[in-house]
Order: sequence, then structure tokens, then C-alpha cells
Amino acid sequence: MSSSQSNSATGSGAGLNINKELGLLGLGQLSLTDDLSSLNDSIMSSYSAFSVFNRTIKDKKKENSLNLYFKKIAPRLIKIIKEEIISKYPRIYANISTPLKNKSVGLMMSLCLQDADMLRDNYKCTEMKESIRSIIDKEGILKKFDPINRQIRSKDKVTSDNFYDNMLNDCLIDTTIELINKERLYGENGDPLEWSSRTHELIFRYNKSDAKLFARNICKNLIKTMFTRVGLITENYDYLNAEQINDKRDKRLIDNIKNELDEDEYQWRNLEMEETQLKVEIAELIMEQLYNENIEILEHIQYSRNRPDLYLNKSIYACEEIPKLSFQQTTTENAVKDKDENDEVNMN
Repeated sequence: MSSSQSNSATGSGAGLNINKELGLLGLGQLSLTDDLSSLNDSIMSSYSAFSVFNRTIKDKKKENSLNLYFKKIAPRLIKIIKEEIISKYPRIYANISTPLKNKSVGLMMSLCLQDADMLRDNYKCTEMKESIRSIIDKEGILKKFDPINRQIRSKDKVTSDNFYDNMLNDCLIDTTIELINKERLYGENGDPLEWSSRTHELIFRYNKSDAKLFARNICKNLIKTMFTRVGLITENYDYLNAEQINDKRDKRLIDNIKNELDEDEYQWRNLEMEETQLKVEIAELIMEQLYNENIEILEHIQYSRNRPDLYLNKSIYACEEIPKLSFQQTTTENAVKDKDENDEVNMN
């Protein structure tokens, strides 16, 4: 083999090794007209100061410390929360299987009278003997988990301060209580009104023997909520520049808003209160019209007794040209009056 061929083979072999290291084996398949700007940016970013490959041991330890809560601390706390839910499931079931009560008659009267106090007494009334917050022993769980939290943090070489852990633990239990309340029969809207078009639930989706199933669903939603991290603290991500952090923040915020809108869409579709208010207003208008018609009939009856000649000595229902009452004006009379007033203004 000639030296040129040997160099060529060596060069091609070296190029192949570089291509393997950089993952560019498919580069030769691209045509000259292809846009390689995005590929070049990706290659250069791997050599930048913010690349994951250029992080120091200290940075990696700091990142491990930041992820320690989600990897070890939170799962242990969620396990304790799951045990709490299972042990107190009979009380939880009795609570969430009782819907918020909407008293149809009282609600209708409060809208007619426009009485805010009466409305509060008849709309989404709680009839549970105890709340979920009183059932879930938050203080007991935190006290039980505190030594476990400290033990896990003691093995962390970067920081052993669990001040922020306590805040996150507190939020995690509050989120659990909120998720349990969302599982209530008919949710946050309460039971349907008597004239509502909402579907009535004949059977609650959970039963008294579904403690593990219920706890598993709550913990699953809790983990999903826990990893929906919207904000990024700049000091905790030294390997990212400001533009990268802002992009990640915007993306997470948009995704979070989208998910919340999808979850709460049922509340926007529930127009029971608006429908009830509209029915009350329509009923008042119809009733007022009926009152006016009855008053006019009684006025004509009285007037026909005093001046029967105006009614041609006939009944008010038999008279073809029934006279107008003092408070009645025809459209023609109004139009003529408005025209005369306009002519007078124009002449002036």
C-alpha cells in the first residue's frame, strides 16, 4: 500500500472516529444546499462555557443537591402521605362523597331579592361534619418526617440546611388536601340545581373499599403537580445563560397555564347561575307585563261604567274603537309630537 493511500486511509479512519464521537455519521448524506446553521450551533454549544460537559465537580454536586429533594426527600414524604390517606380513608370517603349543597328554592329567592347573605347561605353549602384539612394531620406528618428529612440531608456534602425542604414539605401536604377536595362528588360546583341540565351522578366513582386506589390516584397527581416547576432560580443554574433560563421559564409557564385551563374548563361550561339569573329576570318582566295588562283591563271596566257612551254602550271586549286611557298614547301621537318639536327647534 502506497504512502498516499496509507495517509488517505488513516485520514478517513480518523475522520470516521471524529464523526462517531460527535455523532456526525449522517453528515455526508446531507446535500450542499441543506441549511446546517442549526447543526453548527448545536456543535458549538457543546464546546461553550455553559455546556454540561464543562461543568465542574462543584457544579455537579450543587445540581445533585438541588435535585436531592425530588429524587429522595419528596418520594419518602409522599409515601407517608399515602399511608395517612389509607389509614383515614373512611373519614375522607364520608367527606368527599357528600357534595356541596345548592338549595334551589333559597337560591332563586336570593336572586329575586338580590340578597347577598341569603345567596351565601344557599349556594355551595358545606354539610360535612369535618373538613379534609382537619382529617389530614399536617403537623403530625411534618413532625414525623422531620428526622427523616434531616437524615437524608446529612449525607449531602453541599448543604445540610433543610429550611427550604420544610417549606416544600408544607406545600406538598397543602397540595394533597387540595387534590383530595377536587375528588369530591360533583367537584367544586356542588350538586345540580333542580332545573339544571347537568348530569346527575347516581353512583360515586369511589367506594369504601377503594382506599389504596384512591391514595394511588392522589399520589400520582401529586407527583405530576410537583414536577410542574414553573420558575427557575438563576443562581441555581449557573451553567445556563439568561436567554436559556428565560426560554425555559416561558415554556414552563405556557404549559402550566394550558394545563390549568384544560383542567378547569368544566367550570366555564357550568352556567347554572347565569341561567338562573336570566330566568329570574325574564320571569319578572313577564309578571310586570301581566300586571300592566290587568290594570288596563280594570281601568277600562271602571271607565266604561262612568262613561258608557265612549264605549258605544258596549262591553270593553265588544267595542271596536275602545278609547285610550289617560296614561296611554299611540305611536302616531308620539311621532307627531316629536315632529312638531323638531320643526320648532329648526325654525329657532
